Amino acid sequence: MSFNPFLQDLHLPIPGPVYWAPGRHLLWYDPHGHRSTRRLDPAEVSSWCADRDPSVLWEQWSQLLAGHRFLVEHTSVNPVHPLHAGSLRGTVLGGAITGLLRSAGADVDVRYFVNDQGRQVTYLRRILPEVDWHTIPTGLRPDEAVGILYALANMREAARHTDIARLVGEHPWLRSAVATSAPLPTTVPEDDLGVVKTMVDCAAQDLHLLGADADSYDYESQLPDDTGALVPKPNPAYDPRQAMLLGWVPKFCQAEVRGDALEVIGNGRMPFIANVRFSASGPLEVRLRLRSDSAGEGRVQWRGKNQQEFPATGQTWVNIAPTRPYRVISARAFTDAASRTDRTSSPSSSWDRQTRSSPLPA
Repeated sequence: MSFNPFLQDLHLPIPGPVYWAPGRHLLWYDPHGHRSTRRLDPAEVSSWCADRDPSVLWEQWSQLLAGHRFLVEHTSVNPVHPLHAGSLRGTVLGGAITGLLRSAGADVDVRYFVNDQGRQVTYLRRILPEVDWHTIPTGLRPDEAVGILYALANMREAARHTDIARLVGEHPWLRSAVATSAPLPTTVPEDDLGVVKTMVDCAAQDLHLLGADADSYDYESQLPDDTGALVPKPNPAYDPRQAMLLGWVPKFCQAEVRGDALEVIGNGRMPFIANVRFSASGPLEVRLRLRSDSAGEGRVQWRGKNQQEFPATGQTWVNIAPTRPYRVISARAFTDAASRTDRTSSPSSSWDRQTRSSPLPA
């Protein structure tokens, strides 16, 4: 609030940041976390502005951050495709922040980080030696052409032939410029043609058009291997099984690994644990050993990849008794309805359940 003359003139007991809240309210919190608000009428703001000399207000603001230095890094997209609406979002925000800081007298250094050693650039470099650059349409911007070639490299790597056919249909020049269906070469050559540098130059042109120029471009390949940074030491008490809870995620409950078991303590009305790491196209057999100090009813639920919700019927219920714990011998489900010979249109009919229980040994 110290640099906002309007808030100062309101003489409010505001100890920290002030926020605009819905309903034309100012919102702030005291040191104890208590929330306070004040309704703000637009006419009050207009009247305050009308009574003041804008040049005086600007003079106060323009010197507010004088002597302070800031580093702003924005955009920094992988140099494998043109800037688009998604990546330019960071450009607009970074440019606005830079302009705001500089208008307050701050010294701002704007940097653009070039990731020229990541997986995306590796895919691009693997396809570049095949390209006949003379066959690329002259009206196509270099970054647009490279973006299309990068997309093709990804499709060839994953053998996505349907996508390749669609891409070639949209850009027929690919047939003469590069092999479209052959496996992507495994070797990663150097960027002798300077394609990455060309991509960065194209990005710089777009940044300039938006008034968000970068002062310098930092290439990952030029960074030293040893920066002298402090490296955290491994925690000797770290237990990866405890951290991952054997792959289970607790909801409305507390979970802790004890030996080879997972202890679950409910703290809500419907506690459960979930696991999304299962992936199979055939029948599954699930074995669970359950012990509980209270009676109740449990449920084992599952769903296939084409199911948005758990089926309302056809799932497995388990009765739990405190004195005679039960073991669920198996819960089997066909996770892919197409793999069954008796496939029907009913969601529940794609599941084949086999469950039975027996007392655990004492």
